[in-house]
Amino acid sequence: MSRPLLLVTRPVEEAGRTGEAADAMGFATLAAPLLEIGPLPFAVPPGSFDALLFTSARAPALAAAAAPRLTELTAHAVGARTAAEAAASGFRVGLVGDSDGTAILAEAAAIGARRVLHLAGEATAPLDVPPGVELVRVPVYEARRVAGLSDAAAVALREGKVFATLLFSARTARHFRRLAEEAGLEIAGLRLVALSAAVAEGAGAGWGAVAVADRPDVAGALAAACRLWQGVQDGR
Repeated sequence: MSRPLLLVTRPVEEAGRTGEAADAMGFATLAAPLLEIGPLPFAVPPGSFDALLFTSARAPALAAAAAPRLTELTAHAVGARTAAEAAASGFRVGLVGDSDGTAILAEAAAIGARRVLHLAGEATAPLDVPPGVELVRVPVYEARRVAGLSDAAAVALREGKVFATLLFSARTARHFRRLAEEAGLEIAGLRLVALSAAVAEGAGAGWGAVAVADRPDVAGALAAACRLWQGVQDGR
């Protein structure tokens, strides 16, 4: 029996890692990145900072290359991979969180951080900043939306070869819907796996089926894909 095919819409680097994880769980994958990542020129704002905050694994290397003196600051990171990238880029890693930047900011405030520099992507979810903490956000990279679906992705979707499309952000979900409609695809015949309820909401209504991950990571998304696949196999 052929393996169910997942369309992976993440940027190239992440798509490769997601594909490896999906393969280990019995899926086939087709990479169709909807965002292209590029660095942004940036300047470090004046004044002193108590710490850095990294919520993306892409940011540390860009920050270290453009402003090496920042490596003198303690870097708090969201996620083990972000922490590893920060350490590899020469930063002294402090707190490592497994949820989001809001939780880490609260922990940083508890240990005395009052002015924190957040180096991230141009499009970043807002964070809740604790009282008494100043968070200064500086974009160090941007994610540009691709103009259209790749030929391979469009054909696979049109011919019904794709079991489900993986969507990891609300922005990507909205873009995928627009590109699918522009390509003349019947969205009622397409299935989605969304990283969160917010991602599913970004995709809008009318899809054939939408599975939402129980937790917002690759393992959670693939577990949701497995449940969706089992449901199809069971005729649900």
